[in-house]
Amino acid sequence: MKKFPILLSAGAVLLLVFCVVVTMLSPRYQASKLLDTDLPRPVQTQWEDNHGGFHGDGIFLGQLTFSPSSGKSLEKNLAQDARWKPLPMGETLVLFLSGGEKDGVTYGGVWPEGKAIPAVEEGYSFFLDRLHNTTADDLLLDDSSHNITVGLYDCQQSTLYLFTYDS
Repeated sequence: MKKFPILLSAGAVLLLVFCVVVTMLSPRYQASKLLDTDLPRPVQTQWEDNHGGFHGDGIFLGQLTFSPSSGKSLEKNLAQDARWKPLPMGETLVLFLSGGEKDGVTYGGVWPEGKAIPAVEEGYSFFLDRLHNTTADDLLLDDSSHNITVGLYDCQQSTLYLFTYDS
């Protein structure tokens, strides 16, 4: 009879540990942590991550789609957060992501081939240079190594796109 409370307690602890691990591995938690932004529960998620190797270099692409009401709530929060800027994104960031030419220098772009940068007309963007711990993109084109996080929120589709690039 004394074993039942012990087994019940052990089961409760295991269930709690399982819930914590599942929460920490969830796309919502990971995106919230990368963007340092509280996110509502998405209705759909898509993830693609090719980080690996000795230094953990790679690209991470994520997409979280929210219900219209959650999307409106998120939109209000982003509008009040100074780190999120109304679109369009800055010229330097667009050039770094998609490539192009500026001042006689051609840039290849880091966005994965075969994937289109989402065409968002109404929304907000987030940029963090994790290498220099800044939201300014002025060092982006001159550095030889990059650790960046880019968030792009589409107000019309209630969809958040997340991109990290580590080289």
